[in-house]
Amino acid sequence: MDDQTLTAKVYSKLSDVDRQLRKQTWVDKKRSQQWVETFIHWCDAQHIELGPRISHQSLRFDRALLQQVNAALESQRLTTIEQWQSGLTSAEQAEQGVDEDKTNREGPRAQRVLVNTPDSPPVWLSAEPRSMHDVDWRDINLEQCDVLIQVENLDSFYAFSPQIAALNDYAKPLVVYRGDSHYGGGFKQLASAWNATQKPHIYAGDFDVRGLSIALSSGVVTSGSMRAFPMLPNLALL
Repeated sequence: MDDQTLTAKVYSKLSDVDRQLRKQTWVDKKRSQQWVETFIHWCDAQHIELGPRISHQSLRFDRALLQQVNAALESQRLTTIEQWQSGLTSAEQAEQGVDEDKTNREGPRAQRVLVNTPDSPPVWLSAEPRSMHDVDWRDINLEQCDVLIQVENLDSFYAFSPQIAALNDYAKPLVVYRGDSHYGGGFKQLASAWNATQKPHIYAGDFDVRGLSIALSSGVVTSGSMRAFPMLPNLALL
């Protein structure tokens, strides 16, 4: 580490200190810990005066010190402690000049969703009626879509086509897989953003207790009526 940057470990430790300071006035850390000595050298390079906070055996952290640290980081356009706590992608950590910390980064699928769109394959791929895409939900122009169709089961999602009578009123449907351990986080954020548009949100899933629970937890407002998909008899449209 040079004198201008903090290692991932120091960031992580400072994040722990920050959380502790939300409950107490100060936090003492022993200088025998390597990260503390590393931090002290960094403060010296940044001309941050530790004064009475530092003793032969320990360093006392308080809110004022962390504010000085964040100010120094901001002045160099580096990641602040708060930004570190919110999680960064690997690319963002590298861009900020921080040693990568795989335990404190945004997962590669955190913002990803699986969408089902009209087919437009490259020349080397045989044509299929629909195409599946793994995308960042923030890159989807929600204003261009008139209905969100949330499909519960992955196998049904792959086979799904909005070209059915029940969806004749919608010209630009956004068909998205409900998500699982891989895509659930991204879909939750997409659903929240979509619900803010106040446009229809349709759930296509098994008409059972679990299916209804998933639909309601996703923010779907049901009309009380149910229409079955002719091509997918195991699904229901709420």
